[in-house]
Amino acid sequence: TKKKVSFAVTTNATLLSEAVIDFFYENRIGVTVSIDGSKEIHDRFRQFANGASSYEIMIPNIKNLIENFRKKGGKPVVARVTVAKDSHHVPETIEHLLDLGFAEVGFGPVTTDDISYQLDNEQMNILLDKFNELSDKFLQAALEDKFFGFTNLIDLLVVLHEGEVKNYPCGAGLGLFAVSADEKLYLCQRLIGNDSLCMGNLSDGFDIPAVESFRKKAELSKKQECKNCWARFICAGGCYHEALIREKKLTKANLHYCEWIKKWINKGLRIYGEIVVQNPDYLDKLSMLRGH
Repeated sequence: TKKKVSFAVTTNATLLSEAVIDFFYENRIGVTVSIDGSKEIHDRFRQFANGASSYEIMIPNIKNLIENFRKKGGKPVVARVTVAKDSHHVPETIEHLLDLGFAEVGFGPVTTDDISYQLDNEQMNILLDKFNELSDKFLQAALEDKFFGFTNLIDLLVVLHEGEVKNYPCGAGLGLFAVSADEKLYLCQRLIGNDSLCMGNLSDGFDIPAVESFRKKAELSKKQECKNCWARFICAGGCYHEALIREKKLTKANLHYCEWIKKWINKGLRIYGEIVVQNPDYLDKLSMLRGH
């Protein structure tokens, strides 16, 4: 069909071998490593079943991956942090992971109803404070024409700079699909295993009625809660997986963190305005970094 397909994988890096790293590089596969911070932070919730540290196994593999990709000219390796239980450590975590050699670090609050892990309102407010702190650090770097790999803000700035009007919160079910180990196609990697959200398989192709039904139900205009929100074309209702867990419906707006998102977008707008005035070319560089 002459369509271009790009590939990405998220891994905890515990099984990264030389052969796997070479395969990733040779096939131009973008790699995201799921790691939650320093050994103390990471191993709180990510020990092996026998209680052993996964962090200690991961680090040599991560360093090997980053070094191999850097030498050969592979895609930048990025880190994805799940913030669970508390969010005080976020600034220290990004510094630690950038020091390990990751190009960027992105943060996502854990998606669960389990209060053992979930961030309560106080912790979500602390997370916003930490995001604001990192945003100010990013701004200082940007005004000096330097780079600070804070993925959450970079993604927001690129959306603002390109003037994208979002009718869907992300590319899931549009230009992005996740493939399970048994070759099934799902809306995104966070929904793998939920067969009610299976969109086909590699052998038979897409389940076109299922894809079209999802796109129709998920479109922003169907979310009445968002109708009068000033941020609707930037947020578009938020993450599907988050909505499924917290709002009990995949296509429902994430009302439980609606105000939080608006405060975060407002911070992004302020940072964007500062860069537009003082170093506007920098924003074009960010868009190019994202392949636009």
